Amino acid sequence: MSKFSRDKGKRGELKVCNILRPTFPNVGRHLEFQADEAALGKDLKNTDNLDIQVKNYAKHVSVSKLKEVNGTGIPILWSMANREKDIIVLYADDFLKIINDIGVVYNKD
Repeated sequence: MSKFSRDKGKRGELKVCNILRPTFPNVGRHLEFQADEAALGKDLKNTDNLDIQVKNYAKHVSVSKLKEVNGTGIPILWSMANREKDIIVLYADDFLKIINDIGVVYNKD
């Protein structure tokens, strides 16, 4: 993997951390030496029961990349693509668990 690719991935992870910080104040990236968490496909730490894998490529990645997340929490794939909106992928049963926990679906503003 080239330095450019690693830097782009790091920028994507930092962007997601900044987005999630209001909800998860201690969110952060797993560093390269934290191989145990990386082996589980988790790019971010301190996100409670969410196991988040961030992909930052020119085009959105295949939803099959969700299979790379092997933690014990809810696996989430956060896909970024150049000049596109971010996409979040999760399994339908996990989505329904989240909706049931929230108990409310907010109106779109």
